[in-house]
Amino acid sequence: MNTSNNKNEGSILSCISSEPEISTILHEKGRALGLPISGTFELTSDCNFSCKMCYIHSLAHAKNKELSSKEWIRLAEEAKKSGTVFLLLTGGEPLMRNDFKEIYTAIKDMGFIVSINTNGSLIDDATARLFIENPPSKLNISIYGANKATYKALCNNNAFDKVINNILHLKKNGIEIKLNYSITPENCEDYEKIYSFAVEHKLNIKATTYMYPKMRSQEGVIGQNNGRLTAEAAAKFRIKWDLLQYGKDEFNRRVQGLKLLSKQQTLIPAQSEKMRCRAGTTSFWISSSGQMSTCGVMEDKSFDALTLGFSEAWERVKANTACYSLPKECSNCQLRPICNVCAAACLCEAGSTDSLPDYVCRLSEKSMYYYLHPEEAIK
Repeated sequence: MNTSNNKNEGSILSCISSEPEISTILHEKGRALGLPISGTFELTSDCNFSCKMCYIHSLAHAKNKELSSKEWIRLAEEAKKSGTVFLLLTGGEPLMRNDFKEIYTAIKDMGFIVSINTNGSLIDDATARLFIENPPSKLNISIYGANKATYKALCNNNAFDKVINNILHLKKNGIEIKLNYSITPENCEDYEKIYSFAVEHKLNIKATTYMYPKMRSQEGVIGQNNGRLTAEAAAKFRIKWDLLQYGKDEFNRRVQGLKLLSKQQTLIPAQSEKMRCRAGTTSFWISSSGQMSTCGVMEDKSFDALTLGFSEAWERVKANTACYSLPKECSNCQLRPICNVCAAACLCEAGSTDSLPDYVCRLSEKSMYYYLHPEEAIK
């Protein structure tokens, strides 16, 4: 599953954004005006991979519930009228759709800034030409391992060589690529090789050790995802990754800043707070069946964007999002600067947005310990 919701991935001081300034400005303006500046079209929940940690893909997926190309194009037209500038096309695997080119080309022609999430395995010659001749603003490719064996173990697919060849071919032809690396029990030992690959080929890469519970898949149980690392292991690899990407000196400098932020956080009075991220305030998610929601893992309340119309569905999503409150204990927690807590995590981990997500709390506690004692994480 490929997703992106502008969430804090938990690296040290990751509140520092690397996005273009114009995007930040537009979202700030959009928040003030209540506009849906960015959105995600989940074109399908179908996928040719079967990754163990995926929280959306279901083997029971019913293609007859997917929106048609005409319906996606209609929603894009309505989104544009409502103020949307940025669109992310995702899945499942969006390239599973035979009409992907039709949808993509129509949306690009409308003037949207379009990015795509893909596992990279279905990019054939025709799709590569499409991207080269009419480039997305960014192609986010998930990288699941450093060899065929890891891909087979995690994804039940031997697509490693195909993915790597596609990455290098598109990079050579000027396509902006970002690698997304979900660190799991099957691929965690590949982290150094994956990082080295990204550095060698001058590719941006983003890694995360937090995987949501499988609330949208057929295995959906609150707080459970048997495909993810334990909280302690996730914390260790989080610190290992930061040491790798920052180097020892920069890592230590950031830890000092983290200590200061943690002390300041405890001075804040404990109180319930609303969502901090853009989900449901300047961004939306529309599922493969046309249901608009706050984000891709929050399906407790969603609205039919086709029946209601995009604008009305957006107003209902905004109103619903405004009702969410995070646990008040989080507001002055010293772990907040490194914590992945958000309404979606609370809902999936604990059953409500104002309940403490135990796994996330343990992940943050262990992360803080290992940030302060990195030698314990790497031994």
